[in-house]
Amino acid sequence: MQYIKSPLSVCDQISLLKTRGLIIKDEEAAEHFFYNNNYYRFRGYTFPFQENENPTQPFIRQIHFEMILELYYFDSELRLLILKAIEKIELSLRAQIIYQYALGHQDSHWHLNSIHFKDKEKHKSTIKKICSETQKSSEGSIKYYYKTYTNPSEPPCWSSLEAITFGHLSNLFSNLNSTDPCKKAIATYFGLPATHILENWIHCLSNIRNICAHHSRLWNRTISPRIKIPLNTHNLFIKNKKIYTNKIYAVLCCIQYVLNTADSENEFKIQLKELLAKYPSVDIKSMGFPVNWEEELFWET
Repeated sequence: MQYIKSPLSVCDQISLLKTRGLIIKDEEAAEHFFYNNNYYRFRGYTFPFQENENPTQPFIRQIHFEMILELYYFDSELRLLILKAIEKIELSLRAQIIYQYALGHQDSHWHLNSIHFKDKEKHKSTIKKICSETQKSSEGSIKYYYKTYTNPSEPPCWSSLEAITFGHLSNLFSNLNSTDPCKKAIATYFGLPATHILENWIHCLSNIRNICAHHSRLWNRTISPRIKIPLNTHNLFIKNKKIYTNKIYAVLCCIQYVLNTADSENEFKIQLKELLAKYPSVDIKSMGFPVNWEEELFWET
């Protein structure tokens, strides 16, 4: 099937939305918005209010442009809140991986040794990507290493693993031998009973971080991979574990749990509640929030 749709001017975009039932009282404000925000990014927030979530169908009830804007801006602020939290978690994870393995194996270049990894071919591929990123780095310590040393050919873990993406760090961690005491020590540090739980959380947070960094819709997104909710944890966690593990609420629980270790003075739960209070019209059920979630001791502020 050939794509035959023509591009629309801002005025045409507004007219199309109005013909489908969106109430736009201030067209000048709407024009200004669409000149500075992609129409198709905005459309992702209108689908839940259209018949069968079909963008070509009319709105199922009276919906004002400002109502969609509220959702749009809420999602933007939610992404910023989560991005800041994941930054703290990522830094803490990097530090723990580098510290536990370098000290535990008394090896500055342990990450280059395939003996520590389950899948040797995957390790080879990951290291190739790490080396590529490291060699492109403009960090002074890395440039100094290449200028000064020839063996090993790559910088030590405390330099090279700081230069890689969160995604590559996630791949590296998931491939580490699960029986290694160093890997178990990292999971224990973050209060988790098993390494595969931490692997899952890192993978998910890496994906969420990319969604946030690319300003994509997060509010009612179906999350992949599904969050694994541990039955028992070393620290206080949610009691109600019958939640949607592919919705953002599950991710928020994991973020708060890890942050309690990575930054014990964090205000994530306070800021989250303030954000939800700022936008009371947002349907938090679409985010996977269970009834009376705020009554959990875990979420008390």
